[in-house]
Amino acid sequence: MSYSSSIPDLSNLNDNDLIWRTCPSDALSGRNMAYYTSNTLEITRAAILYRDDKFGRAMKEIITQKFQSENGTIVSVAGFPTEDVELNLYDYKPLLNDLLELDPQLIFTLIFELEAGKITQDLWASEIYQNYDIKPKLFLSEGGFIKELTTNGNPEVVNTIIGISSSTSNNPNYSIFKENYFDKYGFNPITYSEHTYDAIYSIAYAIQKSQSILTSDIKQKLRSVTGGTGANPDAISVGVNEFTLAKDLLERNVDINYDGPSGIIAFDQFGDPRSSFVIWEIENGKYNEISYIE
Repeated sequence: MSYSSSIPDLSNLNDNDLIWRTCPSDALSGRNMAYYTSNTLEITRAAILYRDDKFGRAMKEIITQKFQSENGTIVSVAGFPTEDVELNLYDYKPLLNDLLELDPQLIFTLIFELEAGKITQDLWASEIYQNYDIKPKLFLSEGGFIKELTTNGNPEVVNTIIGISSSTSNNPNYSIFKENYFDKYGFNPITYSEHTYDAIYSIAYAIQKSQSILTSDIKQKLRSVTGGTGANPDAISVGVNEFTLAKDLLERNVDINYDGPSGIIAFDQFGDPRSSFVIWEIENGKYNEISYIE
């Protein structure tokens, strides 16, 4: 049960139903990025800057396929190496110039936190970029970049960034989790902590439901205790800090539907959760949520 492995390939493994995750697949976030760009932003010409690794290559293909299906055009694509390279010092300008020469309205930027700040600095240093009357937006595929961007990013470029991440802010279970987390540790939850919590409790409730610690028994109950594929639609909802209640219900053979701080779990046939997303921006150095995708 992974809390952070978002690679799309995980969904289609011949794994005998033994590999699960509580974070959303990149396939889902990639398709949502392409759809939002085409239908909400009404952008028809985009480029892709990506990490040349398994994550980046998979996301590039997913976004390209979905964006083109929405009648958009990927005008240029550029990948950068990730092995034996100091990504926070790498010179991205030649790649960025290659993308900019074909006049994209937006650049899908499939990167991690380490390189985010340097990319914005190199983009700002590009003469081609400076010649744009309307600067192309950067659309980031991850959500945990705020500190890096506000600390090391170019402020003018950062103002053009939007991003996607799994949505938690309008989830009451996350509010309870965040308050408890802060009381315990003295700081707010770090990235994927809510998904970790849900991974643990999903397994705990499946153990309670099956009254077994055998893997073959636990996997058969993970969907039923989270409102997933084939679960009882009339099950009793339980959330954060309700283990005692849930345990009592399960011991009385009452079905439960666990929703956690990361949102609705509802494992599907691939062991993936049903996830909601938020589109965000950084406005005046502060994180701001601008749209939600169910």
